[in-house]
Amino acid sequence: MRKKISESVSMEMSGKVWFSSLTNYFNYLFLFVKYSLLLVLLFFLAGYERENPKIGNASIEFFSSDFRHGILLNIKNTEAYSYEQNLEKRLVFWFYSERQYQPAWTLNYETIDTYDDLITLIESAENYGLFSSFYMTESLTSYYNEMLNSSVDEERLDARVMLERTATIAAMRFMIHLATGLGNYDTSQVYLNFLNTLPSVLNRYLGNKNVREGILGVQPKNPEYSKLQRALEKYLTIAERDTMQYTVEQFLNNDSLVLCRLVSQGYLESKLINDSNAVSGAIRNFQKSYCLEETGSIDRATLKALSVSTKNKFYQVSLNLDRLRKDELKDRNSILVNIPEFRLHYYDNEGKNTQFNIIVGKRHTPTPMLTSEINRIVANPYWTVPKSIAYNEIIPKLRRDSTYLQRNGFSIIDNAENPVNPSSIDWSSVSQGEFNYWIRQNNNWKNALGDLKFLFPNKYSVYLHDTQAKTLFNKAVRAYSHGCIRVQNPKKLAQMILASNMKSEQVPDINEIIGTKELYDIMLDEPISIYIRYFTCTADTAGNIYFHPDIYSRDTKEIEELVKLTNQV
Repeated sequence: MRKKISESVSMEMSGKVWFSSLTNYFNYLFLFVKYSLLLVLLFFLAGYERENPKIGNASIEFFSSDFRHGILLNIKNTEAYSYEQNLEKRLVFWFYSERQYQPAWTLNYETIDTYDDLITLIESAENYGLFSSFYMTESLTSYYNEMLNSSVDEERLDARVMLERTATIAAMRFMIHLATGLGNYDTSQVYLNFLNTLPSVLNRYLGNKNVREGILGVQPKNPEYSKLQRALEKYLTIAERDTMQYTVEQFLNNDSLVLCRLVSQGYLESKLINDSNAVSGAIRNFQKSYCLEETGSIDRATLKALSVSTKNKFYQVSLNLDRLRKDELKDRNSILVNIPEFRLHYYDNEGKNTQFNIIVGKRHTPTPMLTSEINRIVANPYWTVPKSIAYNEIIPKLRRDSTYLQRNGFSIIDNAENPVNPSSIDWSSVSQGEFNYWIRQNNNWKNALGDLKFLFPNKYSVYLHDTQAKTLFNKAVRAYSHGCIRVQNPKKLAQMILASNMKSEQVPDINEIIGTKELYDIMLDEPISIYIRYFTCTADTAGNIYFHPDIYSRDTKEIEELVKLTNQV
């Protein structure tokens, strides 16, 4: 009996255990199925977000394996045939690898605000002297439309990948052009270091949602660049985009053409074309912008300037912005000599700009462009005449007039600076290359260098100096020298430099030194940078552009190269 009861209890207990195990099994199975279905659902929603309108409007892209695979494959398979294409391919790879190949400009097949900011910026590229065609705006529009409208998943993904890649290239290309200029294939370490930072910098701007400010922030900080860029932006808002070129004769035969030109280029309001005072004022303002004599009356020089179209003016400003981007000009304790402007800009230690009129080299003896440092100022200098000037100008005069040397304070010295009697030389037989002496002009009132010269190392043997021919500073176009730069009011410039670059408590008084009439060398404790450059466009802080004469005809060829670049895009 007990045995049967025991067996019965045992069977009951076994049944309970079996049932409990079965229950646990189904519980585990239920949980497994539940979480599996949830994972499948998440995968479905994330991997195919374009089919779910809620995900399509979401602010987070949960999973984008298709895009990551697509962009990586696109970069890998893109062929590059030039230095620039190889550079862009490398930069795009670094950019997306830093963000684990996540999209930058789109979210769930929609563009985001930073993309709109980028498009707005590159569409206004002309405000910065650039060209929107450089930044593939048409391709971006095409990829955008295909991404939105294609009914084929694969094509839609390809369009998104291409939109992302092209937008990234456009952004970095815009940054390169803004920072270093067009067509700049510099291999210096500074340039390469800048390029290497671009992917990280752009990713940071995207993360902070300040793409526009970030991209524009790479522009040069030089004040001359900043003024010209802002002035161009202002000019493009008030001037019509015309391409017409006229001749002087066409203007002379049609008075209304002058008025139309003044109106179209923003110098005269159309409602004032019958107001003689307004017209005269507009002409004066135009003449001022071209550095012409401000008479308020039309002359041939004014008509020649009026013949230039807005398009060509834009190219000229664009070229000069490009020159400024490719330069590294200091705006503290420095001197900028702008040859076409006939002006020297002195920047003190606070960045204040004091301007001096200058005379530069003639067309056939041009002032060279260079960078150096002024390390010495010489008071009451003598002038050792360059051999070319001695042979081509002074010796012919000496042959006609034996008293020329004495009357103009010249002496003859040998290579050891020993004096030589001029009468011991047969001037009629002297030929270029065989003249083994030097002609020197003593430091007197006739000295061509005047009271001061400013020396800086350079291979051209040019320097800044005073001059006896001060009336030439009254000319609008001042290209009269053999290459050196003559400065108006050099005493003021010298005293300003001494005040900033001498460490001694007692700064030398330049007037007292000149008053001694003795040769005097002043070595600067700290040299001052000097940049001799060629900018045919400048601007003031009010946003007015000034066009300077292309005295050495350098603009023509460089603008042709600029236009060629735009046609290649």
